[in-house]
Amino acid sequence: MRLFFCICLILMGCFSIAQTTALDSIYLMNGQKLGSKIIDTSFALVTYKIPNSSQPDKIRNFEKDDIFCIRYKDGTYFYYYSQDTSRGDWFTREEMWHFTQGERDAQKGFKPMTTMILAGTIGLAAGMTGMYVAPALPIGFYLISDITKIKIRHQSISNPELLQHDAYILGYQKVARSKRKIYSIIGGASGLLLGYITYFTLKNQYPQPIKNILFN
Repeated sequence: MRLFFCICLILMGCFSIAQTTALDSIYLMNGQKLGSKIIDTSFALVTYKIPNSSQPDKIRNFEKDDIFCIRYKDGTYFYYYSQDTSRGDWFTREEMWHFTQGERDAQKGFKPMTTMILAGTIGLAAGMTGMYVAPALPIGFYLISDITKIKIRHQSISNPELLQHDAYILGYQKVARSKRKIYSIIGGASGLLLGYITYFTLKNQYPQPIKNILFN
């Protein structure tokens, strides 16, 4: 019985591996990778089936400008990106690959929680004043949230050797700064809302010196 059970597990594993290897791989310009089955590459679009969809015939499209390359299930590659300075594509194909890996690692591993906490604290303090100009403070923080140096989190790096390539660092920093902006918006808006709620709930209980500042 145990032998039969082990054989079933092995067969299921082999079937799963066969399904995975039978997929094409789409590498996007933002560093993401999608395993799927390519249906059509005509015109300016690449059409593919949505992997693991409950609807087997459900398809989606990518514009070719959004795709770095496709690795077909037979192991061959087709590259859509090429260096073209007239279009502003200054990186070589190898440099762009490193750039997309930096984007991918930052997207997966960079979480600027300090930025969100600071934005939330500023928004909370501003909202608690009850002033109409209170949103100016979290907005101001949002505008400067990406000017400080980006520290690459080593635990988020898929391959330490990538740090030797400037393009990788640039890709990582691009996404990291964008995520700082997003976290700043989330933290600042949440803090501001909580601050206004606190103000309208507890303003009558504020100490008199604070009332004199806010209400006079």
